[in-house]
Amino acid sequence: MYVTTTYIGVERGRFHYLFFFVTESYIEANGRIADALQPLLSEFGKQLAEHGAVVKPFDGGASKTFEEVWNRRWSPAQHDQLRDSTPGLLVIDSDFRTFDPAKDPYLFVSFREAMDDFGNVKPFEIGGLLSALTDGARRGDIFDSFGEYMKANERTQAKSKAWNALELKPGIWGFKVDLKTASEALSQMRR
Repeated sequence: MYVTTTYIGVERGRFHYLFFFVTESYIEANGRIADALQPLLSEFGKQLAEHGAVVKPFDGGASKTFEEVWNRRWSPAQHDQLRDSTPGLLVIDSDFRTFDPAKDPYLFVSFREAMDDFGNVKPFEIGGLLSALTDGARRGDIFDSFGEYMKANERTQAKSKAWNALELKPGIWGFKVDLKTASEALSQMRR
C-alpha cells in the first residue's frame, strides 16, 4: 500500500491497476471508520501483489486527494454520485495524472452501503467487495468481472428480500406476503 500526500504523481508502473482510496476529511476524522478500513485495505493490497497497488492519503490528507479526484473531468451527474459515495475506491488502469473519466475505463466502488449511519463498518461486506476486485485484477478483466459480481450480488439480495417478504404462520391461510417488499424484490431481480 502506498501512502502519499498527492495522487497527481502516482503512476501505474508495473502494476495492472491502481486503487485510490477516496474519502473526505469528515469521514477521515471518524476514527471508527479509519480503524475498521485500515486492516481491510492493507490485506487487500497484500492480496493484489503485482496486479495492483492500493494508494491512500496520509492522515490529514483526505481533503487534498479528494479534491484531486474531484477535479478530473467528471460529468455533473458523476460529481453528484461521487460526493454521495465516499469512502470508496477509484480503480483505474492508467497513471492518475492522465486519467480522464470521459475516456478511460474506471470503477468507483463505494463502501458507504457497507456502513451504518453511525460509522460502523460491515467488514464482511467490504471484504466481499475487495475479494471480487482481487479476483478481477488477477484475471486482468476487473472492469467486466466486477460488474458481473455486482449484478449477481443484487440478484442474491433481491431473492433474499423476496423470501423475507413471505411470512409463514400457522392458521387458516398459512402465510402472509408483504406486497411492498415483494414488489421491490421482484423489480430488483428483473434488472
